Amino acid sequence: MTGHIHTCIVAIAGTALAGAAMLFGASHLPLPAPELILFFPVIVAARAGIAPGYCSGAVAVGTAVVGVTGAMASPAMDWSGLVVLACATLVAVPLIGRRTGAKENALAETSPQELIALRAAFDQIDVGVLLLDSQLRAQFINRAMRNRGQIPDEIAARRPTLGEIMQIGCEAGITPVPRDQQSDYLARRIAQIQAGDTSPHQFRMSDGQVAHVECAVLPGGGRVMVYTNITDVVRRNEELEILRSALNQIDHGVLLLNRNLQIVFMNRAVRQMGHLRPLVPGERPFFSDLLRQMAVSGVYASAPDNTEAYVASRLAWVQEDNPAPLHVRMTDGKTLCVRCVILRNGTRVILYTDETETMQQVDKLEELASQDSMTGLHNRRRFLELAESEWSRHRRHQRPLSLLMLDIDHFKLVNDNFGHDVGDRLISQLGAICSDQKRQSDIAARFGGEEFVLLLPETSLSDAAIFADRLRTAIANQPLAIGEYHLDMTVSIGVAEATPEMADLSVLIKRADTALYAAKRGGRNRVCTITEVESAGVAPASAA
Repeated sequence: MTGHIHTCIVAIAGTALAGAAMLFGASHLPLPAPELILFFPVIVAARAGIAPGYCSGAVAVGTAVVGVTGAMASPAMDWSGLVVLACATLVAVPLIGRRTGAKENALAETSPQELIALRAAFDQIDVGVLLLDSQLRAQFINRAMRNRGQIPDEIAARRPTLGEIMQIGCEAGITPVPRDQQSDYLARRIAQIQAGDTSPHQFRMSDGQVAHVECAVLPGGGRVMVYTNITDVVRRNEELEILRSALNQIDHGVLLLNRNLQIVFMNRAVRQMGHLRPLVPGERPFFSDLLRQMAVSGVYASAPDNTEAYVASRLAWVQEDNPAPLHVRMTDGKTLCVRCVILRNGTRVILYTDETETMQQVDKLEELASQDSMTGLHNRRRFLELAESEWSRHRRHQRPLSLLMLDIDHFKLVNDNFGHDVGDRLISQLGAICSDQKRQSDIAARFGGEEFVLLLPETSLSDAAIFADRLRTAIANQPLAIGEYHLDMTVSIGVAEATPEMADLSVLIKRADTALYAAKRGGRNRVCTITEVESAGVAPASAA
């Protein structure tokens, strides 16, 4: 039995230390990692009674075990993996030994000096190790375990039972179990270990430290228990959980991407904005998959025509050194401002801010800046912007485009006789009539003072003249009521059509203004087209 236990000690030490070197770096250990990797498998082979010529077989087994350890090494790996690998080494060595005819109890012939050296090496690791026989009596307690459990060396030397070891911890206040519940707690834990329960166990000690306990069943009925201090990990997890909870309470969306542009965190606000499900623990979808999902889900007010082109443009945006903010309109009427912050380690934080109210205010300001306050029509600046777009379409597709210029007749007399407030009412009423009479595609604006303009896309000169006369009649038929008195209002309208010879929009406006002057000179309350002016040979002049 002693030979098996010593074999176990050596196997666990070799595998655990080698794995520890890979997990935490050789700087954490008193011996260089390469020596550990080669030294302990050879010792295991020697203690098992393998002939020198077959030590290379032990090295191969040890190297294979360490190789698997390295492949498994990751922040998610715990010491239970090392325990399993240690047991694999323990099983593999006797197999090699039997193939060479070695006796299983050959390990008992090792010198005390060599065993002391092995125990000393095992005492260097920070993980507590408790090796028990089939009766749950301690066969080996390394230094970390003795320190953690406050087990005096003299008690450890006499090989106490597991119950005695746990009782020491309870009496020392290490295990925060009320005194009246300690007996039941100890009996339950010992029963679990006796039954071969290998499920991990965590408990928080009275000083706030957190221990993670793994138990493995060994050949012959023994147990090896590994105690790892995971306080820092637990605290980090608790801090992360607090941060997660806080981020889930804010109204701003937060999306965290790793260096591979995989989503590692997505708060509640992002899920609500995009109608997304929560991430499953461990799930790391790519940001591109999220973009595709949102592109076809109908959450955007204007869905992209080409999904893959949209995804490519967004990926290029998030990979820029200093991406400019984006404004995205959603189907629910909200406007999101999307910003990307790049951290030093290459991760990216994408922030989604609901700026609906801000954008509504911006839209309102833009509307006020482009709208005539008295009539509600476009002002001169906005009209010219829209008219330039229509002019470009006309030149590109060679489609008809006409312009009406109209002016209130004798407006100065109205102001002089009735006051400016009545003049303002006339202007307001004229704007309302223009809005009622025009088509949706037409662009109406107050061009200045009592002068108005209407741009008519897809309209020839003759059709524009017909519409102008209908508009003139509608205006004349709606006098302005001033108390019991009704003030008649008439307008003169000039009409011009865009032609290939015109250099730009300003030429079309000048020709309509010329036609307006001709209508004024022709007696007012009438429509005059530019062709009529040109036929009559009337020279341009300002209208009164």
